[in-house]
Amino acid sequence: MRLIDLALVTLLTVTLPACATDKAAPSLGFIALGDAGLHHDWYDPDDIGYTYEELVAEERADWIEDGRPPEDFVLPPLYQVPGTDYVVEQSGQAATATAIEQFCNSALCEFMIVLGDNIYPDGADGSATDQQKLMDILVTPYDRIGRDQPDFRFYAALGNHDWYSSRKGRDVQVAFGASGATRYTMEPPGFYRFRRGDAEFWVLDTEMLLADSVIYKDRLDAQGREIVNAELDLAPSWARPQTPEEYAQVEWLAKSMAASDANWKFVYGHHTLWSAGGTKYAEAHVLRPLLLPILCRYADAWFNGHEHDLGVFSDSCESVLGHSNRPLPIIVSGAGAKQRAINPRFHAYQEATYPSYEGHWMKGMTWGFAHVALWQEEGEVTMISTPNDQSGEPVVEYRFPLRKRSGMFDAEGASVAAN
Repeated sequence: MRLIDLALVTLLTVTLPACATDKAAPSLGFIALGDAGLHHDWYDPDDIGYTYEELVAEERADWIEDGRPPEDFVLPPLYQVPGTDYVVEQSGQAATATAIEQFCNSALCEFMIVLGDNIYPDGADGSATDQQKLMDILVTPYDRIGRDQPDFRFYAALGNHDWYSSRKGRDVQVAFGASGATRYTMEPPGFYRFRRGDAEFWVLDTEMLLADSVIYKDRLDAQGREIVNAELDLAPSWARPQTPEEYAQVEWLAKSMAASDANWKFVYGHHTLWSAGGTKYAEAHVLRPLLLPILCRYADAWFNGHEHDLGVFSDSCESVLGHSNRPLPIIVSGAGAKQRAINPRFHAYQEATYPSYEGHWMKGMTWGFAHVALWQEEGEVTMISTPNDQSGEPVVEYRFPLRKRSGMFDAEGASVAAN
């Protein structure tokens, strides 16, 4: 393999808040990893065929089309396809897996939540090669992580690329995760809940939610502002709900969260509610009214991938609760194998346009993941990157304090606990 270009861009710098590691050991700790499914042996053949010069031109054109400042253009690391003159984007899967293993040598890591696009770009497809693909992408790269812990599991959500080929392809991945043959875990029909210690987790299939909605394609002007666009962004028809259970996913979330007695309550899915990339905002416009009425009342945080970057955001929840006593943290961890830049102009536009939005920290053009440590009433999210040199060194970038929200509000949004 040959690295053609090394690029690491931090578009927003911050001062790290005080670390909570001076306290007693946390009661629970886990990794949040998204968009880790890019694997050199399973590239889409349509993506192999660009020389270095051709790929640079393609990436630059995409950069400008996405409304990012042309002067900020930077390439992701590139990989020479063996035996050819072609290059593709370098996968960060191996480096990120190494970084997770090293970070967990000195941090409590009891399981991993996997935030979708687990198999990139086309998911499983029901063919004879599926089982090898599933092992190569979902299992083998992470074999060393938590290997000495019998209860270590990788609890996966589905992303849009996991749905890409067909419903049958989606079903192959779900069945693989439900089989118990490996530590990779998923339950039919692809959205489910599980409990670890005093925390409960709800795993959503956001591609299915979006497939049943009207979404317009993202478009920004040169200043990073949203452009009204009439062009539809159509999800595959097979991703739409087909059973009563699938149609009731949001209702299931609301009822089960309201009934849960867990001390901590977390929800995750693939698509984002807020981000600063500027290429996924139309989907977020659809998901927020669907999910925030539930999350603002019952959840301690939301986690997602989809944006191939790292970020910590929050929604004030004022539109739901009528006040902003406890904003909802939104953790974006979508840099498991692919890189994408954030858009500082779009971030500024959102801050000026949406009162409920707050961007605490974000970093693009990097590989990385998040770690969460929990105590009884508070927690901490640590955002970790790893360098483009494939060393797998974990680099702590930012720490964000979690304050418990669940149990604070009743079904109407009124406070039931002291702030």
